[in-house]
Amino acid sequence: NKMDETSPLITTFTDNCVEDIVDRDVEYDNDNCCNGIGNCNNDVGVHDGRCGENTKTAMAGRKINWVDCDGEEKRHRKNCYSCSCSCSRKSWMIGIVTTILVGGSLVPLTLFVILPNLHPYHPIPTPSSQHPPGKPNITRVSSSTTFCTIEWSPPNKIGSGSILSYELEMRVENETTSYHPVFNQLALTASIGSLNTSTTYCFHVRANSTVGFGNFSSTICNTTKEASPPNKMQHLHPTNASQTSLSIAWGLPECNGDACRIIEIEASESLLLSQTLPGQTFKQVCNSSAVENLSCVATRLTKDTHYLFRARAINSIGPGAYSNVLELHTDASASPSTPSMCESPSLSNISSTSIRINWSHSCNDDGGSQLLLFEGQASKNGTAGPFRTIMSNFSTLETQLQNLSANTSFCFQMRGANRVGPGPWSSVVCASTNTASCPSIPTILPIPLYVNGTSIRIQWSLSNDGGLPITQYQVQQDNWWNNQPLQTVANTTNASFATLTPLFPSVAYNFRVRACNDKCCGNFSEVVKFRTLSVGNCANNADAETYKKTKTSMKPDIQACLIGCIVRGQSCVVDCIESKVGLSHNCAMCWAAEGACTLAKCVAPCLAPTSSKCAQCSEDKCFPDCVACSGVPRQYFPP
Repeated sequence: NKMDETSPLITTFTDNCVEDIVDRDVEYDNDNCCNGIGNCNNDVGVHDGRCGENTKTAMAGRKINWVDCDGEEKRHRKNCYSCSCSCSRKSWMIGIVTTILVGGSLVPLTLFVILPNLHPYHPIPTPSSQHPPGKPNITRVSSSTTFCTIEWSPPNKIGSGSILSYELEMRVENETTSYHPVFNQLALTASIGSLNTSTTYCFHVRANSTVGFGNFSSTICNTTKEASPPNKMQHLHPTNASQTSLSIAWGLPECNGDACRIIEIEASESLLLSQTLPGQTFKQVCNSSAVENLSCVATRLTKDTHYLFRARAINSIGPGAYSNVLELHTDASASPSTPSMCESPSLSNISSTSIRINWSHSCNDDGGSQLLLFEGQASKNGTAGPFRTIMSNFSTLETQLQNLSANTSFCFQMRGANRVGPGPWSSVVCASTNTASCPSIPTILPIPLYVNGTSIRIQWSLSNDGGLPITQYQVQQDNWWNNQPLQTVANTTNASFATLTPLFPSVAYNFRVRACNDKCCGNFSEVVKFRTLSVGNCANNADAETYKKTKTSMKPDIQACLIGCIVRGQSCVVDCIESKVGLSHNCAMCWAAEGACTLAKCVAPCLAPTSSKCAQCSEDKCFPDCVACSGVPRQYFPP
């Protein structure tokens, strides 16, 4: 057995020494151990002190055994096993040199030869697959007799790409027909028309992204309402007149689930101008069986006579309600003139950004022919103009002007027109908008303009600027990585915003925005949450939270795994990172491959592992692949 150099000198064989010799099936001679054994190389740990007169004592109390090797006395310390009775001075010197060379080259031999064979470099793993978006969620379905409106929310998991559109499919319940697409746009609501009444329709929707289609949502069914008579006719108005005829038009009727068969136009000679008396007798003057024809001509009328007109639509269920009564008159002469000046409009409901304008169908003289339309104009620069047309029709008697400048004077004028042409403009009326106020609250649109694994672009709309131009929008965003609440990250004049720094993949971020003018800033919008895409092997909720939780301990833990598993290989590194750091298997693979890459490509610089050259080599040659593998931006890696 090998003995420590500090052990007491042995002058006789111990039991262990005997056993050691016996184990090697070597005969020994107690009087001469070397001769008895024949070769003292590695068979016995110490020599018997009774090896003749060859035993001498060296300095420091160390026992030096002298043996006769080829007639020469050789000195061996008791822990020297390389010399035997067959050795020579030359072979002994070669052994010493060989030992030095082997020991001196142990580190580079391990780095260049042994470790690369034990732990070969593997390419950075890429995500196993591209992930399509998750399922949207249908939140509401409403229906009329022939329409269904479907609303849905975006999927909780957008996947590895940007959502391009949503595909809505429909089928009739309890029929053998399969689903068929009825809508494909980037929107969260769809209205589907031309449906049958009293019929149950089923819908499901899926998201389409740059990766492909996701799975369909749960199916929602809704039954359309029973057919009913058409709705009340709207927008009855004159289009032409003569001494014996009046032309009338109307808006498209709502037939409530059953096609309109007939449009009836009835007229009654007015017994009292502008008043329909009880018992007033109407008679049909024209009808149209072609529902798409939205006009008719009442003929054989008496000249210069007032008539009351009304209209209704009829389907197989029955007739709808009559329209409001429209009072018209035939021409008084064959050669009418243009109308005279009409009454000026009235102004009301004035705010800092809006004014309501009202007018009547009253002119001093209509020129002897039925008035067919009224035109209104407005000017921002007082009576000098220029004026621009803000309305031109017969049916409407009011309009609301929006988005006006605050504390600004606006002027308005009206005129009527008959079949001959328009009359003169009315007197101009003016009003000033109120003092400016703060802008209204913007609305962040529910679908981002763009989203990927590290960035989001949002957009919003604004209904009212408070009477002054918008000077900026203040955008606030939270910081998930540093647990910072919403704070201002941008002031922009655009109605959209793209995140400025790389975001963490598969993480939800909160946004809100408010508008400002020269007077003040309005209130912030509601907070809207958007999630970055899951791109990369570390792009999942669990790994994201682990990165965040271990941001200060991750680096030393991973380094410990790389060093501790330097012989056992990559699977050991992956298992160690999973258990010690808490990352998922695929994410740990990225880090293990980064360590293997550094070992393979940065051997010389990393002979001093803590040196700046080693760090720079790993940064340049290995970290780009690790970033791509993980999907995590470089700024979120341990420093």
